[in-house]
Amino acid sequence: QVLSVVNESLPSGHATMVAAAWTTLVLVLWPLLAARGRVLLTAFAVLWAAAVGFTRIYLGVHWLSDVLAGWALGAGLACAGVTVLAAVGARRRPGPG
Repeated sequence: QVLSVVNESLPSGHATMVAAAWTTLVLVLWPLLAARGRVLLTAFAVLWAAAVGFTRIYLGVHWLSDVLAGWALGAGLACAGVTVLAAVGARRRPGPG
């Protein structure tokens, strides 16, 4: 253990934020990218999130369950946020005719 932490933290805030940020980015850019770009962006996002999760566990500040919960919460929040923004954008667009 590299670092000593006195409080428990579930989920990992770092894992939550990295999952939320990259999930949002992937969802927003998905329609604009070709298949190869989608694969590359998604692979980079997954690797980045995995690296952040690994560092939290390696430093001894979180358990695996904390990191998994952070990823799930972050991805869920991002999906909800993008859905709300899309719905608001759709309502503001004038209809046909």
